[in-house]
Amino acid sequence: MTANSDLQDWFNSWDVNAFNTYIELKNGQQAGAVEQKIASFMREAEPRRSIRDDEIYLQPIRDIYLRSQVTGATATNNRIHTVYLFGGIALLILLIAGINSMNLSTARAATRIKEVSMRKVIGAGRFQLIKQFLGESYFFTILAMVPALLIFYLLFPVFSNFMGNNLILSEVDKTPLILSILATIVFMGAFSGIYSALVLSAFRPFSLLKRDSAPWLKGAKFRNLLVIFQFTAGVVLMIGTIVIAKQLNFIKNTNLGYERGHVLILPLNEEEAAKLGPVLKTRLLESPRILGVTVSDSTPLQLAMSIGGMKLKRENGEEVKIDTWMANIDYDFLDVFGIKISEGRAFSRDFPGDDKRVLVNQAFVKKMGWKNPLANFIKEAEVIGVIEDFHFDTLHNAIEPVAFYLGESIFGGISIGIRTRPENPEAIVAEIKDIFTGITTTQHFDFYYLDDAYNRLYRNEQRLSMMIGYLEGLAILLGCMGLFGLATYAAQRRSKEIGIRKVLGASVLSIVRMMSREFLILVVISNLIAWPLGYYFLRNWLQGYAYRCASGIEIFVQAGLGMLLIALFAVGLQTVRASLASPVESIRYE
Repeated sequence: MTANSDLQDWFNSWDVNAFNTYIELKNGQQAGAVEQKIASFMREAEPRRSIRDDEIYLQPIRDIYLRSQVTGATATNNRIHTVYLFGGIALLILLIAGINSMNLSTARAATRIKEVSMRKVIGAGRFQLIKQFLGESYFFTILAMVPALLIFYLLFPVFSNFMGNNLILSEVDKTPLILSILATIVFMGAFSGIYSALVLSAFRPFSLLKRDSAPWLKGAKFRNLLVIFQFTAGVVLMIGTIVIAKQLNFIKNTNLGYERGHVLILPLNEEEAAKLGPVLKTRLLESPRILGVTVSDSTPLQLAMSIGGMKLKRENGEEVKIDTWMANIDYDFLDVFGIKISEGRAFSRDFPGDDKRVLVNQAFVKKMGWKNPLANFIKEAEVIGVIEDFHFDTLHNAIEPVAFYLGESIFGGISIGIRTRPENPEAIVAEIKDIFTGITTTQHFDFYYLDDAYNRLYRNEQRLSMMIGYLEGLAILLGCMGLFGLATYAAQRRSKEIGIRKVLGASVLSIVRMMSREFLILVVISNLIAWPLGYYFLRNWLQGYAYRCASGIEIFVQAGLGMLLIALFAVGLQTVRASLASPVESIRYE
């Protein structure tokens, strides 16, 4: 590249950020100390440089994929948050399952009155009873782990393919996996069994034999707190699902500033194929199925290069440094991609010398503070037009300055953008392939649709939305199972009351309303707790987007009403069954 005169300045200036630099430190060297030495060296080489503007820091290679927060990094930034998110949701589901076990075991503690009483009478101590109940909890936890591991092994390839990671189980480090399994068993066995073990072992034989209900009445408050926790988690997950779905819909329907439909991109990576770009363009335009063709080193989703620290002057003479993207285009680039000019004109064959001129986008003008952009220059190139801003990056990032030049790529790699008619795309691709293979044989025919490339940019968000949806469904299912079990126990405990009410003329609806009131109050309390938590999630997740969907109270209302209907169904189903039972049998209960 040093042989290219256009790139000479890149290797003789401190203000070019066009490269990724990799440094191998000697053993024992600390990154912080090396950073300070580099900053000191640069300050000595160019005393006028502001280190505050050009912060020097080193990033370990192992952090690039998961923990990088560097703008323009070679991998998706800070994906460790996604790992934490999935881990947090998994832990939440485990807690909900443990709460179900805890609730049902304490709610139905009366069924073990005789057993606990007899054991205490014959001399069993509290510690022995705690060991027994915890042992039962661990037994069922280990028993549940067997099918869980089987499901894990069966679904691992499906999950890996879904996440797009192509992980192979044999390549996964077994030590952390085994330790996590053991930790899950230890945690879940203790969490789901400790409360019931403490409650049951604390009862005195005298109160147990008299069937004193006071201990269970005290435990009901704690069970209500656990139910509130379950439904709070469910509402937060539902809010998250709604927010992600709304943002994805916003991404799908937002105006990008260019037209991506029915545009086919044909990359020319081989040197000989790249040189034949103009010939391919001429031949392609002969087809009536093709509406326009452009040859450039960029597409609206992939600009050629980013240059940092370019020194330019504002209209008041002040010199500033600006980071900008650069693209080399032809006369038809804007028309093919439907990009509009907001001020001035585009490159035109009617104006000789446009290869020495430049177009900029609105973000460039705003960054420079130009009031009359057409009276300014970028280096020696006159600004002749201002292009309306378009999203050449994901909506996570604000639109950055771009300078467009007329000419060939200085790196040699180019792409052909082809706007086609919407009818019969298969035939169009076949025709383009025939033209391509008839002109060049050095490169394999490969292409992609611009619309598909745009959708791939948000594949992570789509996967995240689907995964949270699945996990939310599982969490709600587990919550409903626990609620259904508690409703069953409540109906059995109050079956005599239900029978008497029916004999006295109470309707099924009034009994359902009576039985559901307590649970619905818990759901309402859960919503009041979940809404602030959901708002915190909504605000923090959407802050990752420079352009985001509108969000209001309707999101919280939808999630709250959804959880309320689910709870009504879970409780109402069992209550209706109890209400329809024969009053004679209910009164004879006990």
